[in-house]
Amino acid sequence: MISKFQEVGSLLESIVLSDKNYGIDLDNFPKKSKTLFISGLSGSGKTSLAKRLVDRKDMPPCDIFNLDDVWTNLMLKNISEEKTGENIVKKNLRIVGNYLKEITKNNSKCKIIEGVHLFSLYELYGKTFIKFLEQYPIILLGTSSIKSSFRQLKRDKQNFKLKYILYNLFDESEYRKFRLRLLSNKSRNVKEVNL
Repeated sequence: MISKFQEVGSLLESIVLSDKNYGIDLDNFPKKSKTLFISGLSGSGKTSLAKRLVDRKDMPPCDIFNLDDVWTNLMLKNISEEKTGENIVKKNLRIVGNYLKEITKNNSKCKIIEGVHLFSLYELYGKTFIKFLEQYPIILLGTSSIKSSFRQLKRDKQNFKLKYILYNLFDESEYRKFRLRLLSNKSRNVKEVNL
């Protein structure tokens, strides 16, 4: 088990320095559970890691589901319809949550589900969402806010705005709470992973 002191550290430190990457119940993937979750900040390397895993020779054919694409499409639709506000965000999170339930129903095909909004679903659904995630192996990336923001800048050159760096800094605090909650479950097999 990871102690609160070990994992949380200081928030300022985590903005600059990356934390460790952790795998939870990774021994179960893909044998016992055909679903793997990857969570981290925007630009932390979730999609790249998912693609690397799918390309491994010892992996069965696997689909990648990017929750951020679903979220982005919903938000763009709302912006084009001039709908904004906290209620729209919660509504969109519920839609993402329902999509997640739907794609996890079938455990016969290998799938990797990744997205920054996993911790947003935790904020919305709390312990219920943690119970849902505890059924599956998960990788929690510890990439710092600064590193994630620069990767995001490199990736999204034309569409990047300064506000995205500020979002990553805000998300850092919420993501750390989510990580701590998942890492504190004593019944799960938590290991540091080098990626």
